[in-house]
Amino acid sequence: AGHHSGQKTSFEVMDPLVMEYKQKIMAVSEKAPERIKMQVQQRALVFAKGVVWCERNVLPGMAVAFEFLKLMFLKVQPYFNSQNMQDIIPAIFGLVLCFFGGYFPLVIAAIEAFRMAGFEGMKSSMQDIYRQVMTAFEAHQKDEAEDKDGDGTPDVQQISSQQLITRKAQLFLRSVDPAKMNASLNFLLTGLLAVLAALKMQFARAVAMAASLAEHFVQQANKYVRPHLLAMIQPEYQRWVPTMIDYGCKVFALTIAMMLQRIISAFFSATRGGRLFGIGIIRFANRMGYMKVNDESSQLDEIIGYVMLVVGLWFQFSSGFALEFPMNLILMPVSACEYMLGTAIVWF
Repeated sequence: AGHHSGQKTSFEVMDPLVMEYKQKIMAVSEKAPERIKMQVQQRALVFAKGVVWCERNVLPGMAVAFEFLKLMFLKVQPYFNSQNMQDIIPAIFGLVLCFFGGYFPLVIAAIEAFRMAGFEGMKSSMQDIYRQVMTAFEAHQKDEAEDKDGDGTPDVQQISSQQLITRKAQLFLRSVDPAKMNASLNFLLTGLLAVLAALKMQFARAVAMAASLAEHFVQQANKYVRPHLLAMIQPEYQRWVPTMIDYGCKVFALTIAMMLQRIISAFFSATRGGRLFGIGIIRFANRMGYMKVNDESSQLDEIIGYVMLVVGLWFQFSSGFALEFPMNLILMPVSACEYMLGTAIVWF
């Protein structure tokens, strides 16, 4: 078994592509400080294997996923542009807000911040970026099939990795409009910064609430809890009691503040979602001929909205704001966005 393992390692080391990337990593590390250089060179083979694995497994998977998403988008795009979907999509979005808005307070806050920061302008910027990316992708597909020497093998398969990277970079630079791309990215970045600032303000309000609650809790804990702790703990450890009370109260206060923030988000999203659902479903029913109701003068949409508000809040409170199967899988992308937004607030 040991001999077989040794043969496998030797085969992997002799992989030409791995060795090529290892040499590149070693060359780049020569410019780094001595301490970093030593660490990188010791692990150059591991890094090279990781790069090759990503190139052979991750990048093809990403290309397949991109093609699949593009195909799905092209299939559903006509429905999104139809008059019926203009009513039913807001209704579906409102339904999601009613039942799941409290699970994702940061995502809901980000959507509202996007809307307030000029969503139409950012939407136009994203569409411009999408068009530029699709232009580059079409050029990439043509380049992948190009065979200038006519030997039956695409040219991109007959060059080194470094030449391929250079070729693709030059292709991208030729395909996109730098002025449009720069303007769109700048507008989008401005909107993202506005969203991040709004989220940080929301987080700051929660922290300020937690600090105020913690101060009150510490006073009450020193009055009612501290004597009991001092009686239970040995004298040599009693000096830690004030610290324990302080940190315990801060954690408890922060937990309450975040829960209150989640409840506020749930109420806000259920209110807005109920209204969207009520208006959307009435307009859709009118358009399909199921009923004839003027949504401007009728209160039916408001009644539906209030009913959905109550049902949505009950659903969220009864579940303890915990997603259960299968909704945890269906809404996993939204959960990932919630996590990334929380990380961005903390680190940026």
